[in-house]
Order: sequence, then structure tokens, then C-alpha cells
Amino acid sequence: MESRISFWGAPAKGWAPKTFGMIAWLPEYLQDIRHFSFSDFGVFASLPYLVGSVFVLVFGSVSDRAKHRAPFVAVALILASVSIWPAASVTDHRMSAYFLALGVGSIGIGISSFWAILQRLTPG
Repeated sequence: MESRISFWGAPAKGWAPKTFGMIAWLPEYLQDIRHFSFSDFGVFASLPYLVGSVFVLVFGSVSDRAKHRAPFVAVALILASVSIWPAASVTDHRMSAYFLALGVGSIGIGISSFWAILQRLTPG
């Protein structure tokens, strides 16, 4: 039983900050710091979910056909880290939201590969 807890506990600990950020921090950031109107706020707060959903479907299918899954995880993490800096530094609010959507949504490029690698590494 302990091995199952550590199996699911490690990824869950890593994803908790992302989940908190998407649910609690991002909407507040868009409203309070970037001063989005209420109608724009809904569109731009949902944009990372839309981008991530498309990336999961497309790159999940591509990674199933690929022989190596680790590059998908690496590309996802690199794209996420590279996209967050311009999101914080650009002055245009809409461009900031687009960079945030790309950065957070790009995790979808490697998420299916991450779980596939984890399943392959788990004994039994």
C-alpha cells in the first residue's frame, strides 16, 4: 500500500501549485493586476484550459506513435518556462494573457507522455 501512495503522491505534489495557480491566482491576477473587464476576464481565464486541451489531444496522439516520450515532457516544460517570462514583462495585457495561456497550456504537450513514462517505470 505504501508504494501506491508514493506512486500517486509524487506527481500530485508537483501539480498542486499549478492547480492552485490556475484556479485561485490566475483569475485574481487578470482582474487586479492586468485590469481585465469582467467579460474579457472569463475568456482569458479559460484560454489556458482551451490551449491545454488541444495540446493534450494532439500531442497525446503524436506521442503514442513516437518511440520516445521524454522529449515531449522536456518540450512542454521548456515552453512553459520560456512563455512565463514574457507574460510578466510585456505591457500589453492581452499579449500577457496569451503568453500565460501558452505557458500553462503547454504543459498539455507532455502530460500524457509523463503519465505513460510513469506507468512504464512502475513495477507490476
